[in-house]
Amino acid sequence: MPTGTVSFRVYTRLNDFVSADRRARRFVHILNGRSSVKDAIEALGVPHPEVDVILVNGTPVGFTYLVQDGDAVAVYPTFQSIDLGDLQRVGAAVPEPIRFVVDVHLRKLASLSSALPASTPSSSKTICRWPTPWRVTRAWC
Repeated sequence: MPTGTVSFRVYTRLNDFVSADRRARRFVHILNGRSSVKDAIEALGVPHPEVDVILVNGTPVGFTYLVQDGDAVAVYPTFQSIDLGDLQRVGAAVPEPIRFVVDVHLRKLASLSSALPASTPSSSKTICRWPTPWRVTRAWC
């Protein structure tokens, strides 16, 4: 039972998670019942750990904000080179340097990525250091 519509705009690399017709532009999403902004963002396909700042009608909000009919929502990824001051952020700070762990189940993936510039020692647990900020967000087997 739809309860209204919300306009969304996702920015920069978050566009990779939405369908092509919704990238780099404002689009309308129909609400199916009462929903938090976190649930609405994930319904679009954007994983919430990738989100750092959410503005609703120009005001920063947290994940628990309940979206209302007619809201205009802007969703931003982590900012690494812009000082946002005391703006309310929902994302976690990005660790420096960025690292990730590849366990034994992802060894084949690690071996396939050997052409990339990375330090990948051979062991059951491999810590890789990438020269650019790469992040693994989801894994399905």
